[in-house]
Amino acid sequence: MKFKILLIILVLAMILMSAPAMAQPLDRTELFGPPVPREFPSLEHFEKWRDAKLIMYIKGEPYRLPTKTYSPVKDCDDVAEAWQRRALDDGFLVSAQVIEYGRLLGVRVSRSRGAHDGIRANIKNNVYYLDTFAPYEITLVCRRD
Repeated sequence: MKFKILLIILVLAMILMSAPAMAQPLDRTELFGPPVPREFPSLEHFEKWRDAKLIMYIKGEPYRLPTKTYSPVKDCDDVAEAWQRRALDDGFLVSAQVIEYGRLLGVRVSRSRGAHDGIRANIKNNVYYLDTFAPYEITLVCRRD
């Protein structure tokens, strides 16, 4: 009889020892899946997000974006792709956008003189372009609808 009780206690102890891994609370992603990316709620929010992202990781290396002049250290496509990934990580939907000769849909959005990458963001019914050249200006391109 004592042997059975000891065996039961031993089995229960083994079960309880493995239980903490199973008893961990699930985070939101495990319960509901990843958050659905959304547009920025306002231009002000997009500007604050941009200002907070001037230090980024490009190809695994920390990089502070220059604030006054263009730095040839990183290409515009590297910066645009890094910003696109960071926006998605923060739950926002933006797109890397290729322009030519500084224009998007006929609107001057950059001082580039050839093909150039930046960020397109839709905010409500407006389409904005975030230039990857310093000072990272945001330009209204058009109104949708």
